[in-house]
Amino acid sequence: MAEVFEESFKHPNNSPDRTAAITERQDFLLRHNLAMWDVLASCEITGATNCLPSTSPANAQWSKDKLIKEYKNIISCYQSS
Repeated sequence: MAEVFEESFKHPNNSPDRTAAITERQDFLLRHNLAMWDVLASCEITGATNCLPSTSPANAQWSKDKLIKEYKNIISCYQSS
C-alpha cells in the first residue's frame, strides 16, 4: 500500500524495533483512512498442488505493478469526491 501512495517506511517489516515499525504502519493507515484485516501467512489445502489460499486463475493475472496502478485509479476517484 505504501507504493500506491508513493511512500516508503523507515522501519522494515523485520526491524529489530518492532514497536516503531508497527507504529509507523498504524500512522500510515490512519493518515490515509485505510482499514486492514488479517490474511493468511500460510495454509495447507488437502489435495491442492500448491499452498495458495486462492488458486483462482484470475488472481494470477494481476502483477504487483498492475495492482498498484489499479489501486491508484480507485483511490484517486475517492480523493476527488
